[in-house]
Amino acid sequence: MDFPALFRKSSTFSLFPGCCGLLANLGCCATECTVESPPGNVIGTVEQKWAFCASALRIKDENGKEILRTEGPCCCMMCGCQDKEFPVVTPTGKEIGSITKKWGGCLREAYTDADIFSVTFPMDLDVRAKAVLLGATFLVDFMEFEQKAKNSS
Repeated sequence: MDFPALFRKSSTFSLFPGCCGLLANLGCCATECTVESPPGNVIGTVEQKWAFCASALRIKDENGKEILRTEGPCCCMMCGCQDKEFPVVTPTGKEIGSITKKWGGCLREAYTDADIFSVTFPMDLDVRAKAVLLGATFLVDFMEFEQKAKNSS
């Protein structure tokens, strides 16, 4: 039985993704993601922005208005045997949730490409914002944790 798609995420990747995003303010170098639900109906976007020594994302609604933002840990904190937390805040700076990559243990981290993420947000957050936040989670994974593995092979 085929089920209709409920959610679609499409991304454009930059030449220099991930850590620091030093050139992210130049249109050609920023990574971004569009979230549609149902497919064909844009409900929001996620855009990489410049941040010193960290990855920063701006989460926008279907009208391009910034509704949330997240900034990851400093590049130097991305290594090590611990969870990696990306706090989710409102445009005014109030923390309302987080995107967290869970530490998988030495063997899983070293020998597999499997990752576990946790996303927290308020129950009353708009359902479209929740979907775009899930898109941001995929973008964090691709920018911070997948590209490095592909480049090393």
